[in-house]
Amino acid sequence: MALALVAIAACGCERSASYFVEHPDVAKQVLADCQRGTHRGPDCEHALAAEAKARSEAAQAVWRSMQKPNPNPTEAR
Repeated sequence: MALALVAIAACGCERSASYFVEHPDVAKQVLADCQRGTHRGPDCEHALAAEAKARSEAAQAVWRSMQKPNPNPTEAR
């Protein structure tokens, strides 16, 4: 895994937000590097967008788990 990160960093390849959504461990590392100033560029924005999406999905999952099921699904709430 570390070798893959080094290889990607060495090539200067830009990764998309969807890449970081699928690789949250990489996103966390990139964000930490961005905060330290050792990583710059679009990857910082894309990793931040992926983190925001993950937090939003987690919040939505919590909200959904707190909702009471509709006892009669054919009627609107």
